[in-house]
Amino acid sequence: MEYLTFGMMALLVITASFLQSLIGLGYVLLVAPFLVLYDPNFVSVGIAGFFSGIMGTLAGLGGPPMAILYQNEKGSVIRGTLSGFSILGTVLSLLFLEIAGKFTLNDLKLFSYMVPGIIAGFYLSKYAISFVDKGYIRKAMLGVSFLAAIVVIIKALKL
Repeated sequence: MEYLTFGMMALLVITASFLQSLIGLGYVLLVAPFLVLYDPNFVSVGIAGFFSGIMGTLAGLGGPPMAILYQNEKGSVIRGTLSGFSILGTVLSLLFLEIAGKFTLNDLKLFSYMVPGIIAGFYLSKYAISFVDKGYIRKAMLGVSFLAAIVVIIKALKL
């Protein structure tokens, strides 16, 4: 039990549906406005990482805190930072889910559905870089992050 993260402990004592609703609302109302105020530094990245870890483990929504924090950076910095962060965050979430006994074969199956999209996105990204770096990346990141939070809330409430 001492190896569990805060997010995993919460997942063990509170229903996933309630937590997903809370995560989505918390993101929209608290995390996003806070992170907009700060540039990436040791403290703000730590705070964003904390929320990202909790949100990613509980609701599959780990990217938005970092995306918001890095929204004013150059496209190349955003892509590199978020890619590395996503990979590390996913591996750590899966590891802690396994330690907590919450990782199932269904999770592996769902991940396998994403692999073709990941490969296609990686391949097609070289063609999208010039478009994305023309100032659209900030709007796209914030829009996708907000929509993801809304989807998590709707899914959790089963509306």
